[in-house]
Amino acid sequence: MAISTVKIWKPKYPSLFGGMGFNNLEASAYPMIEDEYMNQYVRKCNRELAPGFSRLWGGFAEWTKEAMDAYFEYYTKMQAETNTTMYLVPGRARSHETSQERRQWASDVADRLAYLYHEKGMKHLKYYCMSNELSLDSSNGAMQHQMHIIKEYHEYLFREFQKRNLPVGLLAPDVSGFTNYSSLFWSMANMKETSNAFTAHEYLHGMFDAEDLGMYKVFTRMMARCVSGARGQEKLFFLSEYGWGQFHGNPATADGDEASHAYPPAVGCTLDFPRYAGTEKEAYSQLAIAEMNLASINAGVFATGYWSFVDYPDPQISAWRSGEEGEKLSQVLPFMGWGTDIRYNKCGVLRWNDFDNATADSYWCLGIMTRFMKQNTHVLYHQSDDDLIRLAVLQDQEGHVSICVVNRHEEARDVRLELGNLVKKAMRMYQYDPQNIPRNRFADLQDPIDMAQVDENGVSLVRLAGNTVTVLTTDYEDRTPPMAQNLRLEDGRLTWDAVVDVDHRYYRVFADGIQVASTVETSIPVSQKDARYQVCSVDKYNNCAMSRR
Repeated sequence: MAISTVKIWKPKYPSLFGGMGFNNLEASAYPMIEDEYMNQYVRKCNRELAPGFSRLWGGFAEWTKEAMDAYFEYYTKMQAETNTTMYLVPGRARSHETSQERRQWASDVADRLAYLYHEKGMKHLKYYCMSNELSLDSSNGAMQHQMHIIKEYHEYLFREFQKRNLPVGLLAPDVSGFTNYSSLFWSMANMKETSNAFTAHEYLHGMFDAEDLGMYKVFTRMMARCVSGARGQEKLFFLSEYGWGQFHGNPATADGDEASHAYPPAVGCTLDFPRYAGTEKEAYSQLAIAEMNLASINAGVFATGYWSFVDYPDPQISAWRSGEEGEKLSQVLPFMGWGTDIRYNKCGVLRWNDFDNATADSYWCLGIMTRFMKQNTHVLYHQSDDDLIRLAVLQDQEGHVSICVVNRHEEARDVRLELGNLVKKAMRMYQYDPQNIPRNRFADLQDPIDMAQVDENGVSLVRLAGNTVTVLTTDYEDRTPPMAQNLRLEDGRLTWDAVVDVDHRYYRVFADGIQVASTVETSIPVSQKDARYQVCSVDKYNNCAMSRR
């Protein structure tokens, strides 16, 4: 078997990486999320992955105090726990006829962000943009050829933020699609005084398919051009949305799209799914998603945000509901984006309120990448003699090295990693294999498949299965975390004392030796009163300590 060689080294002046992350659209719908699902999936997975970047709907001029308080509660359970940078955008902006109305709108937005930042303490709120994808009212991209409008809005926002001593930077222009990036470069030239950084979106549409091995180089050049423009203004560049191009419309009437025949008709509603969702290529197509991140890191993109973390809830119309459920819907629907009473948006790595089929295939690929290609890291250089071995390498502040490799060969490949003096211990190997996805119904990240040894010369020889994503990392400690103590059954719930450990992340619960849940809480409902329960405490290194029976 041929051997591919990769040399890795740290440059004298490395680029910084702010982390991988997600669009957390569930934040606005937080009052609708069941407590058990929040604790066992949304919050638990967020803790385990510890994303570096989060883009959210938020910062509405009409935001109510009730909605903002619920939003802040969500934040305390999510981004605050994982030290995640937040970028807020209020979906499609509403148009205003006069400058006075636009100034008032900016003042209203600033008042609400100041409430969250100063009064409530939402200190991870770092960025804001006035509209998603240059949209106005019902028209997506309406400001694409009227950039003076967003410029005026951002000038008003900039002044209002300053008046309130609000340290939230403005991102511009939040445009989608490389063919529309003229507005991005216009912003770099004309909005640099008010912009803290620049951002755009990119999806893989018809020009690429899952098997396209040339996409990686094209996408690297795309991102490098964006980074170069931002660097010219001494600003960062964010890829704040990315993924496979979404299928829009009614699958019953669509031709030629792989996802169009994967779902039954939804007459009267619109459907948004990633291309290949529900098809035999869904698992394989995640290799391209991994490559988008590797290309972004190597091109100098500061952070990436996958669309999305959790599915949108199914379409709801609050007027049809009564009582507490109707009140919750009335509270959240105005702040969940455009068309949520007619659209099924199912692009999440987690399924909405689904305990039995909680994860999409993308979770098992992006999960290990997000966990180890993390925030506050240096980008290391590499040189490969094999175009089909694609990788990015990061080193964190403690010196841990993480290498993410996509092997685009159909067959297994031996790879010689020349690491110099960067690595002093064996590396854990985590793998995403589209042919053998390590799913479990609790969304616990996969265990390492092997240890990659490193010899005295800093060389590691690893075998990578064909068409796989592999993460090799020294970001671990072999330790036994503290055990959960004092297990007891109380009123139909299993309860235990909280583990006190800075590295603790969550618990796995077992009944008669079979896992029944994972959760961040210290209590779950149980139905088997006579079962013998155990609780496993899991730390950030995926080490476990099982409680005594």
